[in-house]
Amino acid sequence: MSQPSRSAKPATSVRSIKVSNMTGGKWNLDLWPSEGKYFRPVVRDGAGAIVGVGNPTWLLRTTPGHGIPAARKLPT
Repeated sequence: MSQPSRSAKPATSVRSIKVSNMTGGKWNLDLWPSEGKYFRPVVRDGAGAIVGVGNPTWLLRTTPGHGIPAARKLPT
């Protein structure tokens, strides 16, 4: 089996939110999944050190033709 290409880099974007802009410890973010994307929050302190992370969440507009793997699907 051949090795996957390591040249492809994921498209990423970063959004910084100041604590003073949060309401009640929360901040809403609108995401448009298009064909699908992952969202993963990373929390940094004032010095830029990572102090918290969230698990990646897979956002889908529609169910893919091959379905969603059971390990990635929320129970209904």
